Amino acid sequence: MEYEASEYEKSVEQFEKNSLDLLRRAEESAVEAARQWADYAINAIPVEMGLVRQVVTNALDFTEKVLKLQREFVERLVEAARAPTTKVTPKPATKPTHASRRPATTKAIKRAG
Repeated sequence: MEYEASEYEKSVEQFEKNSLDLLRRAEESAVEAARQWADYAINAIPVEMGLVRQVVTNALDFTEKVLKLQREFVERLVEAARAPTTKVTPKPATKPTHASRRPATTKAIKRAG
């Protein structure tokens, strides 16, 4: 029983580590995208008022797309987390069935041959 608990704990630790690594990479990607957008915005913002409105409109359209993707992601994440859980019960150990361990008789050898 102690062995099973140890394996379970290792499994949970590995799942947590993998999940945190995945989240960390996703956050790093989001931060990098924000940096790139900021670099682009500094160089691309026009001085004319009409063009400023267009930049704002484009930025808000882009934000809507990002929010839509995030919403879809969270919905998929919630669905995955709601997946039915089943209790895992190990099958009882069974002894393997073996052929008879008695030596073959002369009649059995003649029939086989």
